Amino acid sequence: MGAKSTADYRPIALCNVYYKTISKLLSRRLQPMLQSLISEMQSAFVPKRAISDNVLITHEVLHYLKNSKAKKHFSMAVKTDMSKAYDRLEWVFIEMVLTTMGFHPTFTGLIMQCITTINYTFIINGATRGYVKPGRGIRQGDPLSPYLFILCSEVLTGMCMRAQASGLMSGVSIATHNPSLNHLLFADVTMFFCKPNKKNAEALKSLLSDYEAVSGQLINKQKSSIFYSKGTPQERRSAMKTTLGIDKEGGVGKYLGLPEHFGRRKKDLFASVVGRIQQKAASWSSKFLSNAGKMIMVKSVLAPISSHTMSCFKLPQSICANIQSTLTRFWWDAEPAKIGWRILKNSSCLLARCLLGKYCHNTPFLECKASYSSSHGWRGVLIGKDLLSKQLGWMVGTGEDINVWQDPWLSHSKQLRPVGPVPEHLQDLKVSNLLHQDELVWLKNDTGEYSTRSGYLTLIEEKTDLNPQDQTASIEWLPSVWKIKTAEKIKVFIWKSLQNALPVGEQFAIRNIPVSPLCARCNDVESVNHLLFTCPYAAEVWSLAPLASNFNPLVSLNFQEGWERTRKIHSLPPMGIEAGTLAASIIWSLWRSRNQLIFEKRSFSPAETIQKAITDAREWISAQPPPIQKQPIPLIRLEPSPRNPDMCSIFTDAAWNASSGIAGLGWIIDDMVSSSQHSVLETSVSSPLMAETLAVRSAMIFVLSRVLDSIALFSDSQTLINTIARKKMNLETFGVLNDIYSLSTAFKAISFSFVPRLENVNADLAAKQVLWTFGPF
Repeated sequence: MGAKSTADYRPIALCNVYYKTISKLLSRRLQPMLQSLISEMQSAFVPKRAISDNVLITHEVLHYLKNSKAKKHFSMAVKTDMSKAYDRLEWVFIEMVLTTMGFHPTFTGLIMQCITTINYTFIINGATRGYVKPGRGIRQGDPLSPYLFILCSEVLTGMCMRAQASGLMSGVSIATHNPSLNHLLFADVTMFFCKPNKKNAEALKSLLSDYEAVSGQLINKQKSSIFYSKGTPQERRSAMKTTLGIDKEGGVGKYLGLPEHFGRRKKDLFASVVGRIQQKAASWSSKFLSNAGKMIMVKSVLAPISSHTMSCFKLPQSICANIQSTLTRFWWDAEPAKIGWRILKNSSCLLARCLLGKYCHNTPFLECKASYSSSHGWRGVLIGKDLLSKQLGWMVGTGEDINVWQDPWLSHSKQLRPVGPVPEHLQDLKVSNLLHQDELVWLKNDTGEYSTRSGYLTLIEEKTDLNPQDQTASIEWLPSVWKIKTAEKIKVFIWKSLQNALPVGEQFAIRNIPVSPLCARCNDVESVNHLLFTCPYAAEVWSLAPLASNFNPLVSLNFQEGWERTRKIHSLPPMGIEAGTLAASIIWSLWRSRNQLIFEKRSFSPAETIQKAITDAREWISAQPPPIQKQPIPLIRLEPSPRNPDMCSIFTDAAWNASSGIAGLGWIIDDMVSSSQHSVLETSVSSPLMAETLAVRSAMIFVLSRVLDSIALFSDSQTLINTIARKKMNLETFGVLNDIYSLSTAFKAISFSFVPRLENVNADLAAKQVLWTFGPF
C-alpha cells in the first residue's frame, strides 16, 4: 500500500509442499532446544514465553523513568526497529551462529540448503518476469525463519551483556532488589536501557554498528525513539540524539502494538482499540450479514482486536463498555490472570523477578495490594491475582510451604481447610511437620494449570451464585445450542429463544410497544413458549412430527423445558435426521410460518409446516461436506505388540465399582518362559483412572520384591500411559504418579507402553476376579 520505490516492496516466499515438509521437520527438531539456547531477554517464538512479558517489563521501566526523582543519575530507554530484518540477514552470519552454538554439521548443512536454494521473480501486470538469485535473507512465512532470526539475535544479546559486564553500557534497575536490564528483545524490536551520557551512548552506537556489520541488519532510525527519565537536562537529550542519530522522543508511541506509557487519561490511550473495532464493524455493517454471519464476524474478527491489549493491561470500564456497545450494536443492527499464573508458577522468570522485586519484596504475591505509585500494568495483574486466589489449592510435597490451618490443601477439587479449635502453640504448624516440593495448583482444571476458559467458567459460576434467579444459568449452552447439527441462523434463533429475546407479543407488552400482544392464530398471549409449543397450531405441528417417541408440547412450562426434551428425541428411522436437527428445524419453521401469516398474510397448514421443516433439515444435511472417513480399527490383531526378549513383560489392568469405590487390581508377569497372575483389592478408589494408576504402582512394588530389574510394563489405559510418558500433571493421580516415577529409578531398565484391551485380557480377568470374589455387591 502506498509504495513509491522498489525499497517499499518485500519479497513473498511461495514454498512448495516438499520444502514446507522439510522445513517443518527441521523447525520441530529445533524448537525444543530454544529454551536453553535463547536468553530470557528474548520472548518471541520461544516456548513458555509470552509477548506480555516484554510489554509489562518495558511498561514498568518506562513508569519508573517517568516518575524518577533523580537529580544526577538519569536513565534512558532507546527503542529500535530493524529495517527489513528477515531480508537483510547474511547467510554467512547464520552459518557462523549455528556452528558456534554447537549444532551438528549435518543439521547446519540441511538448514543452509533450505535458506540458500531460493530465487525470486517479479509479477508485472500479471506476467512473471525476471529471475533473481539472492545472496542473503530468509524467507517470510518459512517455519524456520523465526527460529533462525532469534538465534542470530543472541549475538546482539551477548554483545549487550558483555558491554554491561565491562561497565560500558550500564542497565536500569527499577528497584533495589531488581535485576539490572540493559536490553529486551521481541523478534526485530529491541529496547535498550542505559545512562544518557557520552560513555553509554558511544558504547551503544558502537555495539549497533558492529552488529549491523557482521549480521547485515540495519536500524531503522525513523521508527526508533528515545525515552528519558524525568528531569533529564535538555542538553543531555540533544547530545544523545546527535550521538545516536535518533531524533524522535518516545513515550507517546506504541511498543509491540500497545501504548509505551500511561498518563492520567488512560481512556484516551486505549481509544484506538475501540476505534479499530468500530471501523471494522462499520465496514461490514452495510454488507447485510445474517445473524449467523454477524456471529462469525464478532468471534473471528471484532473480539480478537482487543484480546492482545487485554492480555497485558486492565482496560478502563468506559473502554470495555464502548467495546461491548460496538459489538452489541453490530450484532443487533479472563486474561490478566494468566500473567499472575505465570508469576506463581515460574517466579524465577525475568517478568516475575522484575515485578516481585519492585512490589512484593517482603510480601507474598497473593497478599500484595496496589499502592498509590503502582503502575497500570501491575494493577491489572493484581485483578487477575484476585481471580486466581479463589480457586488455588496446594499439591502437597514436602509440606514446608503449607500452613495446616490457613491454606487449602485437603482437596484437589475445591478449597478445603481443616476446621476446629486451633491450639495456640500450633498456629504456625506446617504440613511438613505432619510428613518433594509443595506446588500451587488451579483447582478448576484436571491438569492443575490455569486456563482462560477455566477462569471464565469460574466467573460465570460466581455470577450464577450471586443471581440465582437467572433461569438461563442452568443451561448447558454447548450441547443445548452450539453443538446441534443445524444451520448457524437456527442456532442463533434457539439461543434468542432461550434468552427470551424474540419479538413476540408478550415482550411488546412488557416494553409498552403499541402492538397486539395476542397470538395471531388463537388470541392467547403470545410468549416464546406459547408460539413454539403450547399454541394449538404448534401442538398439531409437533403431533405430525416423525419423532421416535411421544412428545406432548402442551405440558411444557417454558421454552427451555420443551427444547431440552425435544432436542434429545430421535426421528423415525426412514428420516435419516439426527436428534436435535429435526427439532431445531421444526422450531424454525414455526417461527417462519408465524411471520408469513402476520407480514405476508399467507397461511400454511400444520402438515405443510412440518413438511417444510423436514425438507429444510434434509437439504441442510445434504449440503454438508461428507465426514472424514476414519480407517476402521481391526477387532482382532494378527500380531501381538512387539516385546523385548531381554525385559520381563508386566501386563496391568483394573476393575472398579463406582457405588462402593472398591477396585480390583490385577497384573500378569510374563518372562517369555512362564507367566504368573497376581491381584489385590483396593478401597476408597475415586475413578477408573485412579484404579489403573494404582494397578501400575502395585505391580511395580510387587516386581521389585521379586528382584526383577528390567521390565516392560503394559497398560490398556491410553490416558495413563500418555501421562506417564509426558510426565504431565493430573490432580487426581498426582501422588500415585510420583510414586511410580520414584519406583522407576530402582530399575535398571523400564518402559511404559499402551496395549490394546484384546491383548490384556488375562490382567483384566485377574482384576475382575478379585473384585467379584472379595468386593461387596
